[in-house]
Amino acid sequence: MPAQFLASTPVPLRQSRPLSMETSSIGKDSKGDSSSSRPDDNNLVSMDDKFHSAYEPFSAPPSERLKALRHCHDLRLKTWVSLEPYPTPNIVDQDLKELLKKVAFVDKMIFGRWNYSPEVNGHQGIEKFYRDCSKTVSEFCHKKKIVLHIKQGTPMSTKKSNGLFHED
Repeated sequence: MPAQFLASTPVPLRQSRPLSMETSSIGKDSKGDSSSSRPDDNNLVSMDDKFHSAYEPFSAPPSERLKALRHCHDLRLKTWVSLEPYPTPNIVDQDLKELLKKVAFVDKMIFGRWNYSPEVNGHQGIEKFYRDCSKTVSEFCHKKKIVLHIKQGTPMSTKKSNGLFHED
């Protein structure tokens, strides 16, 4: 959905059916055309413009995704964000805690490692990096009362949270 559509469309606060609004492709199609209205997902793994240009060139800018997500939250809709695939420092050097602060208003969060990339998998200390990140995310979500699912294959993942996005 184009951002201007989100900002001007009233959304009923009581829904008889679940409502899902995904933010990665707000205003973008597969060619980068800003006239598209087909959203894909709620991924937000970096606010870095260089990362976005290199790894997410056909998606909406992270600032627009965050703005749309915040808008839904402000309408008192349940919101969630997926911090996955989370990049290693050799992809983008960033502060995970700063990213978490930006999404601290969500109700649910997914965190997961970046798989299937020689560049990521070759990062020195990858297991420790993702273990530390998982701990940071887990502690943050516990403190903020955000429901967390850590994806399978990421340190600290459990089967316990696998169905959390199918609950009411």
